Amino acid sequence: MSDYLRPTNPLDPADVMRRMAQEGQPTGSGSAQQKRVTKYILEIYEPNSVHDLWVVFESLTPFLAISKGDLMNPSIWPGSQAPMKILRVVEVEHIIWENENEIKHKLMVYTEEVDVAKEPRLSTRP
Repeated sequence: MSDYLRPTNPLDPADVMRRMAQEGQPTGSGSAQQKRVTKYILEIYEPNSVHDLWVVFESLTPFLAISKGDLMNPSIWPGSQAPMKILRVVEVEHIIWENENEIKHKLMVYTEEVDVAKEPRLSTRP
């Protein structure tokens, strides 16, 4: 079966090496070769704002998916206020760029405040 038709597993090391070779990326582990690092940045903005950044998290591993409608509890973030309200995600924007040594993936999360007493946090089953 040709490689074109063969199903691949994106996590299989052999498939990763094959894709890297096809893309012209170095596949060896010599000291002259430099690994490209992927950095993940999660920015969460103040409720109802696209300009006022509240908190930033950085990681070398991807964050779990964040989608419109998700609820976030910011009670232990810097600048939290009591009584704390929950935040609902109203929009998520991704920016991805690269330079010589790294790839960066930034998620910008825009939110609104939700009154916990008025919004159910868990679904009810009949």
